[in-house]
Amino acid sequence: MVSEEQKGFLKSERVSRMVQSGGCSANDFREVFKKNIERRVRSLPEIDGLSKETVLSSWIAKYDAIYRGEEDMRRQQPSGPT
Repeated sequence: MVSEEQKGFLKSERVSRMVQSGGCSANDFREVFKKNIERRVRSLPEIDGLSKETVLSSWIAKYDAIYRGEEDMRRQQPSGPT
């Protein structure tokens, strides 16, 4: 799965433009990720009670949390009094 994502990322038009221009932004990476996830989720069968839009939103929210470092902070916080 990771190898497929790498191939999709490296072959994307946006990455090609980033390489040609010599730079990229965090938004460029987010958009490439979003396009790959959209393609993958759209190819999945429907799940009762769970829309594909909800799944997409969840993936993007997770990406944003990881990018901002919130995911790492949650892992470092103690889970409660000991």
